[in-house]
Amino acid sequence: MTPARPRKFIKSVQNNRKRNKFIKLFLIIVLFFLFLNLGFQIPKFVKAINSPFKNFPASISNKNRVDMDFRTNILLASINDKNELVSLNIISFDPVENKFLFIAVPTEKFRDKFSSNNLDPLVNSVKRTLYVPVDGYFIFDTGNVINEELVAKARDELFSFRFLTNLIVNKEFADSHIRTNLRLSQFFKVAWRFKKARDDKIDFMTLRDLTSFSIEKVGEALVDSKILSENTSVEIKTTSSSLKAGWELKQIINNLGASVILTNSNEEVDKTTIYVLDEKQNTLRRLKSVVNGEVLEAKDVSSVADIVVVLGKSEEAF
Repeated sequence: MTPARPRKFIKSVQNNRKRNKFIKLFLIIVLFFLFLNLGFQIPKFVKAINSPFKNFPASISNKNRVDMDFRTNILLASINDKNELVSLNIISFDPVENKFLFIAVPTEKFRDKFSSNNLDPLVNSVKRTLYVPVDGYFIFDTGNVINEELVAKARDELFSFRFLTNLIVNKEFADSHIRTNLRLSQFFKVAWRFKKARDDKIDFMTLRDLTSFSIEKVGEALVDSKILSENTSVEIKTTSSSLKAGWELKQIINNLGASVILTNSNEEVDKTTIYVLDEKQNTLRRLKSVVNGEVLEAKDVSSVADIVVVLGKSEEAF
C-alpha cells in the first residue's frame, strides 16, 4: 500500500500553484497596461514621426539625406541659455566595423563661429580646421559638457523600458532642446547601432590642442575603408582665386582615403565640376556629398587621375 504524502508537502505544492497563478495574473495585468499605454501613445508618436526634428538655418538642410553607408561624421555640440558654445565633439560612425569614435574638440577657436541664425560658419570652420567632412549635426541647448560619462548614460537609456514607455515625452524633449539635420529614421538607425555596439567598438579621443600633429591624428582615425579599398586618385584643378580652397579640399579627400594631386589652371570657371574618367563608385558617391558640383563624364578632359574636380570661383566648393 502506497504511503500517503505528508500534509506539509501537499500544502507546499498547493501554495506553489497559487503563487504561479498570481505571478501569471500579475504579468498579464502589467502587459495589458503596457500595451494599453503604448496603444494611446502610438497614434501620437506616428504623428510625431512625421514631423521632422527642428534645425538651424544651414547649408546642411533636412532635405539632404545623410548617406550612412559611408563613414559619417556628425557635429555634436552643446550650448547654454546665452547661445554660447559650451562643448564641441565629432561623432564618427563607421558602418563597416560598426564602430563609433567620439572626438572632443577644444572650443576656443570655434566659439565666435556659432550662431543660431546660421550654422554654416561653425560647420565650415570645423571641416576646414580638422580637414574632415561634416555630414550632420546635433546641437543641444542643455548646457551640459558632453563627455564619456554622459555618453554612457545616454547609451544605457536608449531603447530601455523607460525610453519605450515615454516615446512622446522623449520626442517632445528633442523638439524643445535639440536641433539636427538628421531625420527621425536616421536618428533611430544610428541610435540602434550605437546601443547594440560592443564596448570595444566605442572609442574616445580628446584633442588638447589644434596643432598639426593633433589634426593629423584625426585624419588618420577617420579614414573611410570603403574609399581606401578603391585606391582612387583625384586631381583638383585650382586657379589663383581658389588655391586655398583647393588645398583644404585636398586634405579632406586625402583623409577620406583617396590619393590627391593639386594642379593649377589659368582658366577661371564659374561653377565647380566633377569629371569622371574611371568611375570608382564609392569614391564618386562620397565626393558628391562633399563637393558642391555637377558630375559630368570626362569627354574632353585628360588626366592621369580617376576623377577630376575643377573648382569654380562663384560658389563654395565644399
